[in-house]
Parts: sequence; C-alpha cells; structure tokens
Amino acid sequence: MTSSAHEMAVAMLSIQDVFLVEARHTVVRDHNPQETLESVSFQLRHHIDPEVMLQRRGDGHGNETQVLRCFVNTGFRALRADASEKNIAEHMLAEIECVFAADYLVKSEEAPSSEIVSAFGENIVFHVWPYWREYVQSTLARSRLPSIALPMFRVRQKPASSESKSPMSPMSLEAPQAQRT
Repeated sequence: MTSSAHEMAVAMLSIQDVFLVEARHTVVRDHNPQETLESVSFQLRHHIDPEVMLQRRGDGHGNETQVLRCFVNTGFRALRADASEKNIAEHMLAEIECVFAADYLVKSEEAPSSEIVSAFGENIVFHVWPYWREYVQSTLARSRLPSIALPMFRVRQKPASSESKSPMSPMSLEAPQAQRT
C-alpha cells in the first residue's frame, strides 16, 4: 500500500452509508440467564471481503453518481474465561457473525482502481466498526449475556490484506470490568 494511493482514496471516496446485509447469531441452548458469569472472554475477527461493487445511481432528476460498495465480514465469540484453544466449543456461550456494506460516493469521473480500494481498506473497517460494536452489544443484551463493549478500532500501519485470513483473536474481559448496560 502506498501512501499516495491512500491519499487518492481519501480524496476520491466519501462515506454515504453503512448497513447490515447478513447476520447469524447463536447462543448455546443450555444458557442460563440467571447464572452469574464471573468473567467472560471473547474473540474477534474482521476482514474486508474481496467483492466490491461499483454502481451508477440516478437521483430521479437526471443526475447520476457513482457509488462504491465494500463489504466487511465480522465475527465475535463469547467464551467462559477458562476456555482454551483445545476446548473452545465446549466453553462457547455465543457466536455472532455479520457482513456489513459500506457505500462510498465516488467524487471523480473515473472508477477507483483496485490499488486505491485496497489502500482504503482499513478506513472501510473504521467506518463499519461502530455499527458492529452496537450490534454485538445489543445482541448480547437480547440473549441475556453479559454486556461487552468492544474496543475502539485502531487503524494499523500494515496493509489490511495481511489480516484477511487471520483466525479470531482472543481478548478477555473480567465481567465486573466490562461495561454493562
């Protein structure tokens, strides 16, 4: 990723909308909502889907714009804190997977190149992340699981493509320290 490609992407693309296009949520069937969970750990993953769509949209008044649609795949697992890599399945409380779409107005006549879209990758996740955080928190509440506020997304210096095949990364929060609503 070149800095100039990223700068071109930022100049060329303007966020228009973020919305959920796919969701799957599973809670273990023997979950007891009255059980006090002393600590819960969680795992997160995210990656940018290689599929992008360039759409031409009319406004009904003869004006046409280009919109770039990108997709971000996200995943979350809530685990009992004593889970290890060997016994994740038996300690899993819930799993949430979503695909979010992010629409960007293309502010130039030409379509963005694949290099420009790739350079913009972390920005896409940055725009989707608040929607993902809210979805996880509200879904956990509906499932009568401890509320967990996911951490803020921080843009890293390495390219987004390096994480696209990464497994869920473990994170742990003690339930009393987790933000509850």
